[in-house]
Amino acid sequence: MRKKQVLPAVIAAFLLFPSFLVKADSADQAEAKNVDGKLASKDEVVYATLNAAGDLEEIYVVNTLDVVQAGEILDYGNYRSIKNLTDLSELAKEGQTVRMQAPEGKFYYQGNMNEDTELPWNLAVSYFLDGKKVSPAELAGKSGHLKISIETSANTDVDPVFYENYLLQISLQLQNKYENIEAT
Repeated sequence: MRKKQVLPAVIAAFLLFPSFLVKADSADQAEAKNVDGKLASKDEVVYATLNAAGDLEEIYVVNTLDVVQAGEILDYGNYRSIKNLTDLSELAKEGQTVRMQAPEGKFYYQGNMNEDTELPWNLAVSYFLDGKKVSPAELAGKSGHLKISIETSANTDVDPVFYENYLLQISLQLQNKYENIEAT
């Protein structure tokens, strides 16, 4: 078996909560603002991509704006880059302000977080092949009974409100070579 068939290529931690990672300049800028467009609501989903060992590789936020009147909308986030996921129109980023011309309906855009952003969870991934602990790199070409253990704990460097009150979902990408998969 090739390495990519044995190892989970990426562990995607889907953190479904209003973004703790978005830091506005002031409290009154915490939510998207109407300029000449009008919003009914805003939702955010934070995604974190981890490597096979559980180390953080990337964090990005998908923002969903429910636009009830087309026009200019301002949103806020501490993003290193942004991408329009709805159409080909340009978004403007000035500091922590994201400016867009949004059509009526759902408007989606992605904000890629700065590299120093942390998750409210610590994640540790361990692999056991036939009961023996192995590194992810040692699994390439091997067969046997594989156990993957994922441990989570609070990251004390991040405000505890997120760890204590929000949802963490972890998913693994497994190739079709695995059988009798059990998850507790």
